[in-house]
Amino acid sequence: MAWIDDARNVINKSLRTTAPIIVAAIAVPLLALFVEDLMPKGETIASWFQRSGAIVVALAVWIELKNNSINAILRTVSCSYSPVVAVRFVNTGNFFTTLVKI
Repeated sequence: MAWIDDARNVINKSLRTTAPIIVAAIAVPLLALFVEDLMPKGETIASWFQRSGAIVVALAVWIELKNNSINAILRTVSCSYSPVVAVRFVNTGNFFTTLVKI
């Protein structure tokens, strides 16, 4: 099927382009924690490791935006026609409410 091959190509391309950034997002805190030569004088290891978290968040947001193109492929929803049915929520006294056909 052609659409499966197209979807596979989109997913592979997206993951190939973001794989180096994923590795960098994992390596940044490890470098900040273990390579003390990168740490400025007067900084503690804890604050330096905390600052590396900001870099990781920025990389994670970029990866999420870059991989957003495969979201529609991985989370497809099947749609079907059904007649319109009116429903209402009935409070049963529990945490959950139930749907009742009107």
